Amino acid sequence: MLDQLSVKNLVVVEDLNIEFLHGMTVVTGETGAGKSILVQALNLAIGGRSDAALVRHGKSKAEIIATFSLDGNQSIQSVLEGLDLEDGNECILRRVLGSDGKSRSYVNGSNVTLSTLRDVGCHLIDMHGQNEHQLLLRNHQHRIILDDFADTHNLCKEVNTIVHGYRLVTQEVDDLKNSNELLSAQKDLLNHQLEELIQCQLDQDELDSIENNYKIS
Repeated sequence: MLDQLSVKNLVVVEDLNIEFLHGMTVVTGETGAGKSILVQALNLAIGGRSDAALVRHGKSKAEIIATFSLDGNQSIQSVLEGLDLEDGNECILRRVLGSDGKSRSYVNGSNVTLSTLRDVGCHLIDMHGQNEHQLLLRNHQHRIILDDFADTHNLCKEVNTIVHGYRLVTQEVDDLKNSNELLSAQKDLLNHQLEELIQCQLDQDELDSIENNYKIS
């Protein structure tokens, strides 16, 4: 459920914060009151197409924050766990639009790609309008529909846990490989330096002199 929507510097909106209650919410108003801007803000929060022209005139950026309570939504919880983005029973989507046309996306405070924001957002909001039936043509939507039909949420959660563990082990293996390569390089360097010292054929007096100079420095 959408609990809160915060909008700053979007088109004509300077600073707006709306809290939603359980049940149906109806937004009414005359033409030009800003109803469509709220819908546009929600669409941006879940990864909709952005445009520099949406940033309020004279401002460097616009910001939209949508806060959702998950309320036992196993589908989105499994997705967040798989992405290592879970944060209790809440999901916060944040989108920042720059006046330079660039945008940044965040899920529960973590910087994510726009694609990831869309993947998370589609589990939280159903936005209906013209040509919405074309959602059925999106590949990721097929998996969502199939999982809902087969009621595989618990299995998905188990798989996500296994995948997360696998990624951690893989990272540890990579770290060990990098550590071994570093140790091997250090060993080669020390062997090379030792060979150079042997070739110098220094006598004890020279070694003592070098050691004294090293201590002084």
